[in-house]
Amino acid sequence: MKKSLAFAALFLPAACVGPGRGITGNDTGGIIPYPLVAALRHGASDIAMAKAVASEYCARYGKRAVITSIHREYGDYVAFDCRWR
Repeated sequence: MKKSLAFAALFLPAACVGPGRGITGNDTGGIIPYPLVAALRHGASDIAMAKAVASEYCARYGKRAVITSIHREYGDYVAFDCRWR
């Protein structure tokens, strides 16, 4: 019984992986929740803020960010690609 509980406690969180509060992605691109972009903009445009957040994310891979889509609704995402310079 203890072994099965330990096994479940170890692997159950892996089943919950997916889009979260922040940026979700890898070295080829990702998504940013639109409410995060809207909360961070402070007078800047949505596109400028999304570009800044995505650029910072892609820079860790030595790539540049290209915004591919922006859906300006609560619960939607801003999609971006990370491309070689």
